[in-house]
Amino acid sequence: MRMSLWSELSRRNVSRVTVLYVVTAWLILQVTDVLVSLIDLPAAAGRIVFLVMAAGLPIAVASSWFFELTPSGLERESESTVHDRSVSRRVDYVIIGILAAAVLVLLTDRMFLSEHAGRPGDADPSRLEMPTVAVLPFSNLSADEAARYFIDGMHDDILTRISKLDSLHVISRTSVARYRDTEESIPAIAEALGASFIIEGGVQKFGDKVRVNVQLIDGRRDQHVWAETYDREMTLENMFALQTSLAGAIADALEVSLAPDERAAFAKVPTLDVDAYQAYVRARELVAKRTSGDLHAARELLQKAIERDPQFAPAYSELARAYALLANYANLPTSEAHPRAREAAERSLELDPDLAEAHGTLGLLEMLAGNRQAAFDRFERAISLNPNDQSVYDWYGVYLFNTREDEERGLRYLRLAARLDPLAPIINYHLAGTLARTGEVSQAEERLQRLLRYVPEAVIAHTGLAEIAMYARHDHESAVRHRLQAQAMDPGDPDHAVNLALLLIDLGDIELGARWLQRAADLRPKLGLVLRGHIALALRQGSSPDAALEAFVSRPGYSVDRFPFVARARRDRHWAQGNLDAALDDYAGYPGLLDDEPPTLTKRNFSLAIDAAALLLDSGDHGRATRLLAAAEPIVAKMPPVALDGSDIANVEILALRGESDAALRALEQTIDAGWLFLSWWLLDQNPNLAALRELPECQRLIARLETERRARLDRIHSLDGIRPE
Repeated sequence: MRMSLWSELSRRNVSRVTVLYVVTAWLILQVTDVLVSLIDLPAAAGRIVFLVMAAGLPIAVASSWFFELTPSGLERESESTVHDRSVSRRVDYVIIGILAAAVLVLLTDRMFLSEHAGRPGDADPSRLEMPTVAVLPFSNLSADEAARYFIDGMHDDILTRISKLDSLHVISRTSVARYRDTEESIPAIAEALGASFIIEGGVQKFGDKVRVNVQLIDGRRDQHVWAETYDREMTLENMFALQTSLAGAIADALEVSLAPDERAAFAKVPTLDVDAYQAYVRARELVAKRTSGDLHAARELLQKAIERDPQFAPAYSELARAYALLANYANLPTSEAHPRAREAAERSLELDPDLAEAHGTLGLLEMLAGNRQAAFDRFERAISLNPNDQSVYDWYGVYLFNTREDEERGLRYLRLAARLDPLAPIINYHLAGTLARTGEVSQAEERLQRLLRYVPEAVIAHTGLAEIAMYARHDHESAVRHRLQAQAMDPGDPDHAVNLALLLIDLGDIELGARWLQRAADLRPKLGLVLRGHIALALRQGSSPDAALEAFVSRPGYSVDRFPFVARARRDRHWAQGNLDAALDDYAGYPGLLDDEPPTLTKRNFSLAIDAAALLLDSGDHGRATRLLAAAEPIVAKMPPVALDGSDIANVEILALRGESDAALRALEQTIDAGWLFLSWWLLDQNPNLAALRELPECQRLIARLETERRARLDRIHSLDGIRPE
């Protein structure tokens, strides 16, 4: 009976069809896996395909029992007259062919995709399965306080060396610095830093000798994994050799295999001048703080280090980064800061072409200069040399997301930057803002609140929470509370005062807004945000913003897509003066707006297209105006109108410019119902794009509704402590 059943299964090709189905299903799963990696299909695609294939197996087996594949096609087995071996051979040939295809897919996966994944720009850097290591500042076990910078240098150097390992996430010095001489438990530190392993150590100096105790601890279990004690004569050369040994021992303890180039990088000796090295270590600590005074002090220390050792490549690299940051944090003119930063970075690469930090700084400079491909190349090179440089991931991620170049990869890089530097205020601010713009508002708020728990002095967390409250939650009162908190914590930063001014001007309290604006102007009168405040104040008062507009557009780096508020205000002024040509000139120079047929539009420039279309309609160029509106419409349709990265009333403007007034008014009311209020006095009351709607009774009703809401919110804000500047 058993033999007859097997014979019947063989005769009906059930066994062959089963093998054929399994092999084919496996091949399809392999192809799916390849496509998931290659074109970023959703991770769930593989599971869906597997379930479909599994469900199809019994159907295929049952079908092979009841049906026969013949030269004439598929026939019921009971009706088939063909039972020769040729059918079986055909099935065998198909199986062989599919197996050959499977081998080809495997080779493609191993050869092409492994190479593809090895390029840092294409790989997913958020490989969460990799171990994360935090190297805590080493304790000074000596009575000699002067040994501190020597000990800090040892810690810094070990951290720098292991950060070059591609198979580890290494927490940045910025975050671990908070745990110097801490009394917190290892599990608490591991949780705060997101670290699976903690490295801690102590250094004791005895005359001209030094003893170093280092231990590796499982952060979650608080269990020692490895420990070692080293005794050495205290010379700089010995210390670098010891740091090389320590870095290698740590890698071995974590079972991380070292490539030859990684071992070679461990052995590099940056300088043998003790004074130069100590100045460099102190400077790195100051640069990490990113304050004006600290950056200037760091610059002086690094120049001293270079004077002591003109071949000290990392000192040039750190000087380059200090200059680049001085332009942002210390008001050093970019015309002075950026050339000096570039000069220092290029000199460091002449001395050591593999200095990741120098490549990263040059990437930042290229990015700020608008040199897209050069910036990408530098960032990619920096990541390949040091896969744990959180600043590079932060800069690169912000650029990729904000320019719409690759939003998904930009967000991944920002997540990785926060993984590597979990307590860095600026990185958490960037990531939270990006999350809010993708609709993850609660997650963004939680990240900033968590930052404040661990870093209560993080002023920028209040800035981020204010922005989310204002633009994503439409909660003016919470936004003002956070702005006032930031102002109290950092009264020397004009950003807080000018943002309070903009919010108050928006709600209609021109007098109080002007007072906050003046406070900001007293600190930095030429700051771009201050000039924008003057533009908004003039528009709200109904006076001319021309002086502030011209001062703003003459600043380096101005472009219509980066500052759409200013671009539209300038367009409206030209238009009101009857100068259509001047108004259109601002848009004609923007790539992909007026020169392409059809126009190339993105989330970055769709609002410019609508503004340009309004001008073209007034000039009689209905053809180009219609094309611009048609190109903008699908982009606007995919965006929420009321969000941190929303379209505001762009859909209303498109409908109004097409003459569809009833549809435009319905869309406007829906947007107001969703919570839209910010800049409504300008976008609705003064907007030439909506001239056809403004005098309609229904539009006047909606304008009055918005004014009532503004007054109600302003009444609540007036009751807040500190709202009136002293």
